[in-house]
Amino acid sequence: MRKLIIKLGRFWVVLGITLVSILLSLTAAWVMMEVTGVPQQDFLPRALPIAVIVLALVVPLVSWYLVGLFIRVHSLEAEMRQLASFDELTGVRNRRSFLDLASSYFEVARRNQQVFSLLLLDLDHFKFVNDNHGHLGGDAVLRQLGRQFLDITRKSDMLGRFGGEEFIFLLPETGADELSHFTERLHGVIRDDPIDWEEQQIHVTASIGITVFDQENCPESLNLLIKQADDALYRAKREGRNCSCRYSPTLAQMRWSDEPKRVNGETL
Repeated sequence: MRKLIIKLGRFWVVLGITLVSILLSLTAAWVMMEVTGVPQQDFLPRALPIAVIVLALVVPLVSWYLVGLFIRVHSLEAEMRQLASFDELTGVRNRRSFLDLASSYFEVARRNQQVFSLLLLDLDHFKFVNDNHGHLGGDAVLRQLGRQFLDITRKSDMLGRFGGEEFIFLLPETGADELSHFTERLHGVIRDDPIDWEEQQIHVTASIGITVFDQENCPESLNLLIKQADDALYRAKREGRNCSCRYSPTLAQMRWSDEPKRVNGETL
């Protein structure tokens, strides 16, 4: 019923209520006349004007207010759900909403052995942005990047703000072969589209940690998968930032020892 009211709109709902009310009133008047023995030829001149005029004046006024109140409540509920699930600054899902959605997807993917990828993106030296341009400048950067990230993701992809300047992506049915193009687009969007702020341009870069859920790498929980992406992100920062690093089983062992190597711009 709620969806039908919202779909039809205020005017048509009020009109429908008015017509139904007149019809019910006429029916009630007819029954009363039958019970009391009033001749049927007196029905139209007596009952019809009263039923139509009174209801046509009263019902629209009452129903217009009530339907408007109902639609307003529905709108407020939608706004509350939006605020509860999405980050107000960037427009992407907040951490809790992302984790709830991603956890459900993870269980389905693990059960059906579906391949997907998880990316953890952290803006490099973001503290300097806040120090040099103020927190409003930092907010402008996050706001623009949130819009740009939404533009380059598919409807099936999940995107959330994981922390202050961290974003997290879950890409269904995306394996290692498809990741290279996507990460290049991410780096390109960040690098090539500086943010205009108070007659200045703010340039930022990002480090990205990547992990792929597949037959070779199938941890038992989403938290472990996020931990893998975080390890890869840490290594990307050690590599010098502004690059992507993919998790491998030996990555954790090398976290505090061997320096990573880069081939054609990709960290191994």
